[in-house]
Amino acid sequence: MLLEAHNASSINALVLSPANVYGPGMRGNISTLISLISSGYIPLLPLLNTRISFKFGINDVSRAIKLAMESSYSGGKAYTLTDGETYIISDLEFEIYEALDKTRPRWRCPRIVLYLGLFLTGVFVKTLNIFGLDIPSIAGVSLRTYKNLITDNLFDNSEACKNLGFEPSETFYTLLPKCVSGYK
Repeated sequence: MLLEAHNASSINALVLSPANVYGPGMRGNISTLISLISSGYIPLLPLLNTRISFKFGINDVSRAIKLAMESSYSGGKAYTLTDGETYIISDLEFEIYEALDKTRPRWRCPRIVLYLGLFLTGVFVKTLNIFGLDIPSIAGVSLRTYKNLITDNLFDNSEACKNLGFEPSETFYTLLPKCVSGYK
């Protein structure tokens, strides 16, 4: 609707899309993974070469919004914001163990066991929800989690950098110590 209003010359607008913002207090699959690794409840994931992009650290999101507000560029576009890095799921898992100062388990979960475990966890969570119960560390775990783990999820921020003059200053790895500090 915002871009439609821009195209009708009603307003000057552009859209920033920072869907997976990371940093202290974040939510989502990576937060759940950090929580589960911290608690020692899971074995190593299967070796996953799935590639993902993260949107931005919270400080970069704030800077991008400020640049967009100050920008004379009024292209009426939607920009995806990323930190400019591509991450491999298995590498992220390794770095989370390191940041938490946790010893990695010796046993690596086979893919089929991961699939069945996430399916059953999803059923368990839905059953608990029926009774008004919630376990925050597994609340978002389901087969969708499995799909997210095995499907590349890549985004490009080059247009936002070129048109808005933005260059990310943080990566997931530089913010990881802050992200895990509440779990130690």
